[in-house]
Amino acid sequence: MKLIGYNKYSGLVFLIVVLFTFGIVHSEGDGDDKLKHPVYTKIYSDPDNIFNPHISPNGKFIVFFITQSDKWFNLFIIPSDGSKSPRQITTGKYTDVWPKWSPLGDKIVFQSSRSDNVSDIYTLEVSQETGLAVSEIKRITLKGGRFPEWSPDAKLILFSNFEMNTSTTTAYLIPSNGGLTKKIYSGRHLIWNWKFSPDGNIYFSKINNKREEFIYRISSNGGKAKLIYKNKRVLGISPKGDFLLMYDMDRENPDRGYFIGPSSGKGVAQKIPVLKEMSIKSWGNDEKFLFSTKTEYSSILRVVNSYGGKYRELTDGRGYDFPPVWSPDGKSIAYTTQLNGSISIMIIPARGGAAKQIPTQNIITTNNLLSWSPNGKMLATRPVNRKGLLVIDLESKKEYLLSPQETIKYTFVWSNDSKSIYYQVAKNSKNYIKRVGLDGKATTILTSTMSYIFLYNQPIDKDKIYLVKRTVARDSMFLISTSLKSKQEKIIIGFKGLIEVSISPNGKLAVISRSIDKKNIIYLMSLDEQKPVKINSLETGHYLYDIKWNKESSRIFFIEGGESAFTNINSISINDRQKTIITESDKAPKWSYDISPDASQIVYTADVSKNSSIWKLDITEILKEYKNKLKK
Repeated sequence: MKLIGYNKYSGLVFLIVVLFTFGIVHSEGDGDDKLKHPVYTKIYSDPDNIFNPHISPNGKFIVFFITQSDKWFNLFIIPSDGSKSPRQITTGKYTDVWPKWSPLGDKIVFQSSRSDNVSDIYTLEVSQETGLAVSEIKRITLKGGRFPEWSPDAKLILFSNFEMNTSTTTAYLIPSNGGLTKKIYSGRHLIWNWKFSPDGNIYFSKINNKREEFIYRISSNGGKAKLIYKNKRVLGISPKGDFLLMYDMDRENPDRGYFIGPSSGKGVAQKIPVLKEMSIKSWGNDEKFLFSTKTEYSSILRVVNSYGGKYRELTDGRGYDFPPVWSPDGKSIAYTTQLNGSISIMIIPARGGAAKQIPTQNIITTNNLLSWSPNGKMLATRPVNRKGLLVIDLESKKEYLLSPQETIKYTFVWSNDSKSIYYQVAKNSKNYIKRVGLDGKATTILTSTMSYIFLYNQPIDKDKIYLVKRTVARDSMFLISTSLKSKQEKIIIGFKGLIEVSISPNGKLAVISRSIDKKNIIYLMSLDEQKPVKINSLETGHYLYDIKWNKESSRIFFIEGGESAFTNINSISINDRQKTIITESDKAPKWSYDISPDASQIVYTADVSKNSSIWKLDITEILKEYKNKLKK
């Protein structure tokens, strides 16, 4: 056990927090050399959300789309030097998205819902000198189309369609003025981010049924696709076609981010440092420039009755407040907030009022799990480096760092008596479930070569704990109960396509969320009878997560989202199977919530965009250094 005082090292801790918050501290995975940074130039800012900036071939204009206050998407054009305000070139209650300039600079292709509310491909002629539209919008596809991309000679347009009933994505080529389509590739699961290379090859990203993402290359004439990169998403191609712009999709990699790498797939990828909340979207027509967007968010804690209705705001949105957790007595709500580069733990009265900061000498992050002890006297979370568990005694104001040498996985849970915490670690190709007391003594409960999914907020009595085990191939999963005394495991049920499992507080029921053919289904089962019964089937394409129960085990709550970011918190009655959309009146994205102990109210984080901007990134020095590395 490590007991920490409040005043020692406070200046150093604050400095490190600031450096990490603003992206100044960077590390390179293959050495100690410091990464070079791009030269950042802000072009334009807007209170609405900006997406997908793409520069014209002559370098004079940038086209992009904006989410406007009425939640519709339209296209805008701005001079690339930001000297004038943007002009809106499409109007109406449509979703005009993914605009791309023709290689000739005379047209823009985009995806829109303007015909019968079905996504199709359209083009619009635009003057290269003025940036003004000079023709009517022309519809190119008649039976649906997504993610358009020009061929290098501008004679063809590449697009794709997704068949929901078969979970198949098919890519087509169509003449840029419309006409007959030619199928060039078809595959299962989500395939997207199609990119035409100057040599005529096509690159794309593909997600398999294990949610792993890979980059493939295929000839524009069709044929067999070749795997180029694993755990990467393609974002763009350099003007000469020799490099790919990518995002690292390896969830186990702590150094995830943006990379460039040879389009051949041969050679080590080079990381590109970016500012916080910056997303690189495209490669310019000059090899040295990338274009990105950067969004500054705040978040507000809101409270709503569990049957729905109008919400009330608990915090003022000056910082980023996340995640809210209700105290066991229902009187307080704890959360973390990020303000002016500093991240703090806060407690606010559930009825509203002034929030109180809880001092800590450990660096924490806003995307961490925060948990009250069952007796309501302590809070637990993980430090920013995930080393150990941080416990703060709210009465004595003491702070304990338990198991400081171990890297703790995300979820952990208190014992019912508030004297110990159960957690999971992975080491040397093995997974361990451990228990650590407030005295710092840790005990290994389970050891397995299989991967565990540790269930948060499960009822832990003196002898039983629930886990999900995943096979080495990750194609099968098992819900198991384990005796803490005998350490014997009992398989309750096996299944495929797991999203989430949640055990009721009385320990008698389980809810299993599964994804089958892009449809999310909720199953309810008795842990005694072990017979799962489907209680609800959500709309195709929607997803759900963070399933929680009320204390009486009569209702479940969860977050449900579709293709847009406007998620909702919903509930389903176990008795009559009726679903209630609790946050229907709030269109903001919602990613975290908690239920009051009496289940009468819900507190949640609502994300609010403060500002969005377009940036130009000069990577001349990064490319120069990287090319020298490749020569060696």
